[in-house]
Amino acid sequence: MRALVKDHGHELLFALAPVVEPRSAVFERGFLAACQTRFRTPAQRALATHPAWSTVTTLTTDDAQVVHAAKALRVLHLRPRLLEALAKGPPLPVEALRVRVDSWPLAASLRAALRDTRAFPRLDDLQVGAEPSGEPIRAEAFAWLFECPFGPALRRFAVAKDPAEGAGVALAGWLSALPATLERASFRAYGFEVVLTREADGRWGVEVVPRGPHRDVRAWAAAVVGVDAARVARVVVRGAVTGEERGGLDPVSQTPGERWIRWRAWHPRGSRSRSGVASRTSSRPAPWRSCWT
Repeated sequence: MRALVKDHGHELLFALAPVVEPRSAVFERGFLAACQTRFRTPAQRALATHPAWSTVTTLTTDDAQVVHAAKALRVLHLRPRLLEALAKGPPLPVEALRVRVDSWPLAASLRAALRDTRAFPRLDDLQVGAEPSGEPIRAEAFAWLFECPFGPALRRFAVAKDPAEGAGVALAGWLSALPATLERASFRAYGFEVVLTREADGRWGVEVVPRGPHRDVRAWAAAVVGVDAARVARVVVRGAVTGEERGGLDPVSQTPGERWIRWRAWHPRGSRSRSGVASRTSSRPAPWRSCWT
């Protein structure tokens, strides 16, 4: 199938070929299932209502007509301007939104549209990608989203910021702001990600995971300091923490009330551990993958 798509992908797109980024096209059973649009001329906008969009389940676009034409749409990548337009329209089958914003907080008009929207009755997964800033990812800047009509149905929530010096997560505020119905939340910035997973007893499992070459281990570990231990079942900090970094983190992990922090360092198979003993197994986390792909 891959060879067929590589050699005949343009033909498989049929009439949509002029307005689909070729490398973004994904086919399932010979039909277009995922893509990114590229409307370059007003004349091409006429293709926005073509019936061929009806098989697309994952879409990146700036055109509302394409969204409405994609009857099987489940995952939508978009910018705030399109989100505002869709929020004022009829219900959509979208289950996951990936919103890329240039600044935060969002414009007042978009906030108003989302507070009253009925366009996303099936939405249970929301990711927000923000531009770099030195400000931490604070709950008060995003918590209003859970008060929108789609808020009670959300099961997964994520905020991702491009690398910026000193940009961490104010975790203590998030633990009290996240709704009880949420099952997973993640916050990524400056090479690290904090992942919250709802445990069986209703408390949160917290995991700090390296996701890129730029990182400030101490700043990220400090994010768990001050949180309400009654809300947390476990905290795991993953990654190859150097001796120097560990020395700087010891005061954090030994602070009264913070001794439930556990460290997990991975070593490639066959490498030498810090104790000089070869490691037989590897608990290395999965390779980094952008949530926008």
